[in-house]
Amino acid sequence: MFSWLKERWLAQKAFKENDAHPVYGGLHRLLRNIVNDPGEGVYNLTIENKRKICGEIIADFIDNYEQTHPILAIRKRLTHYTANAARDMVLIKTPRESEFPGNTGELRAKLPELVKVDLDLKEYFAKTMEHPKTASAMADLLTARALVFNLWLRAYDYARRTLGDFDEDKKRDWFGAFKISQLLFWEWFYRNKLKMPSNIAYVKGELAEGWPESNAYFSFWDIIDSGELDPRAIWEAKWESIFKCPSPLAGREL
Repeated sequence: MFSWLKERWLAQKAFKENDAHPVYGGLHRLLRNIVNDPGEGVYNLTIENKRKICGEIIADFIDNYEQTHPILAIRKRLTHYTANAARDMVLIKTPRESEFPGNTGELRAKLPELVKVDLDLKEYFAKTMEHPKTASAMADLLTARALVFNLWLRAYDYARRTLGDFDEDKKRDWFGAFKISQLLFWEWFYRNKLKMPSNIAYVKGELAEGWPESNAYFSFWDIIDSGELDPRAIWEAKWESIFKCPSPLAGREL
């Protein structure tokens, strides 16, 4: 019944014993600094929730770090939480907060319409105490969820960097490009449900229907999780092979 409490205690105990460890100790300090920083969104969570979330991240990290192939295990957790965060981020961003061409910020105002055609969102809001009806109220709940996903994302991004799974050159590193690919895919996904014009454009600048392009963006996930040493280069080559032109992410510091 209280196995989760035991797991949290063991995780906290392990981190206290390994505070000087380059990964364990560094991750512990990172989480502590984030949740105690007034400039961070998660700062406003209750102390109990902060402890619970950080304990879950630590326990999950230890489990993955101790796998036979820890770098790959950590990659998979990072891609998982990046995709989860992206699903919410495209729904709460405003046009002013757009991170990349194709992330329009137009979906926030459409949330009441989207809930009617997206089962996952409908079930999520139905389970909340607030049962939101307006776009603003829905965005507030998604923002809170995105903050938690983003904390997991940042923890695993720190871990993969500490383990050397990155490139100093941001034009080659896979994580930033993957994050943008997920933002583009999930906006396309929701816009398609709402029968809105595609957000995905060819390199030529012409709007595309988005089916092959969205699939190419989504496929980046599989390449990373397959354990390729340089997943961004492989994904870029795959894009050029399919579309006979560089991807919109090619050569960008992301």
